[in-house]
Amino acid sequence: MDIKAEIKTIISDYSGLDISEITDDMNLQTEIGLDSFAMISMICDMEERFDIEITDEEVSSMETLSDVVQFVDKKLNKVECA
Repeated sequence: MDIKAEIKTIISDYSGLDISEITDDMNLQTEIGLDSFAMISMICDMEERFDIEITDEEVSSMETLSDVVQFVDKKLNKVECA
């Protein structure tokens, strides 16, 4: 599974940007334009797609695509090792 590609697809769905326009260091809110409702919806979609749980505290640490990819990767690796 290509985590980054999946997350870029999810972000694209909620932002309206083309996947090719989304870069690793873009801020999800200020540069990509996700408002709080879109962020919550996107997080719910990621939880379902990757079968993980994301707390409000964890969401607050996700500012860029790179942050989200690293976070999901760590969550998936913890789940697989458990």
